[in-house]
Amino acid sequence: YFLKRYAGRSWAYQLKNVFRRSRAFRVWLTNWGFDNRGLPVPRTLILLEERRWRFLKRAYLLTDFQDGAARLVDAWPGLTENDKRHLLVRSAILLGRMHSFGCIHGDTNWENILIRGAPGDNRLLLVDLDCGRITRFLTGKRAERDLRHFERDLLRPQLGCAADRSFFRRLWRRWFTNLFAG
Repeated sequence: YFLKRYAGRSWAYQLKNVFRRSRAFRVWLTNWGFDNRGLPVPRTLILLEERRWRFLKRAYLLTDFQDGAARLVDAWPGLTENDKRHLLVRSAILLGRMHSFGCIHGDTNWENILIRGAPGDNRLLLVDLDCGRITRFLTGKRAERDLRHFERDLLRPQLGCAADRSFFRRLWRRWFTNLFAG
């Protein structure tokens, strides 16, 4: 299991959240929404909030631990060129599907994308949905901002190159254009 603790902040934060949902609760809802749309996220098991007189103190979110999974940024240097290409395809499809469902991850850097399974059967998993949102109408600008996080890591000299970026973009557009088709 993986337990994430959301610490109570200043009294102003606590006052502001007297009648609002906590950040942990919003992450739990986002995680549930992603999972409901078939997007790969860890299963959320428990959400606990500690409140005193409605003032939010701490919150906890318990999810499945992904045993044997590696962060994309850590696994990438040890992969073959064929496996890297395969992962770029899978990433473009995953992010395109996510965006076509109106979902925003908010922080798609390679530390928040896990790889499970053996090389060649790499399954991706999105983690750390603290900045995630599910919107009714997703604009291209919001999707672009989400992609820039992913591409920033792709363009690091030790990880990728510009040719990979254009390949990734072309694939992503194929999966995301259906949002604008209506």
